Amino acid sequence: MDELIAGKPDRWLIESVYLFDAASLLNQLKARGVKIGIATSMTQTLWDKSEIYPAQNNGQWALSEEQCADLALFT
Repeated sequence: MDELIAGKPDRWLIESVYLFDAASLLNQLKARGVKIGIATSMTQTLWDKSEIYPAQNNGQWALSEEQCADLALFT
């Protein structure tokens, strides 16, 4: 890993992006009896269904090719 140089900004790394519908997510969590707050526990299935980059698993929203290319600049 490169050493941090004083005065230089840190690099960004984006490996994946997830987009959740808040109302739907809250309903699913409440149905499971999950306490809502900081560090709310979520199942892997919820994460998988919400991924929009690099895999586009979210059936409700999708990124354009240009948006995916822009995000790829951060890998």
